[in-house]
Amino acid sequence: MWEKIYDALASLFVVGVKVEKHEQEIRDLRAENRELLDSVRFLAAEIHCVSARQELDQGKIELYIENQLLKFERRLPSGKEENERKN
Repeated sequence: MWEKIYDALASLFVVGVKVEKHEQEIRDLRAENRELLDSVRFLAAEIHCVSARQELDQGKIELYIENQLLKFERRLPSGKEENERKN
């Protein structure tokens, strides 16, 4: 009889220790999960910034090319001048 009570108390103690261990593991996993979520949010923000910078750079390149084309067109003789010289 006393042996059964002792076994029951020992089992209860072991279960209590395991529950405490599992609760600590759960707290650790939640903290790790928060860190991972923060990292993912940070990376998402960085990707957004890089994408925005690329769009700006692409716009600058397009404006540069357009500017160069306009400068080149100004250097070309107009068709009217050619016709006036021939006449």
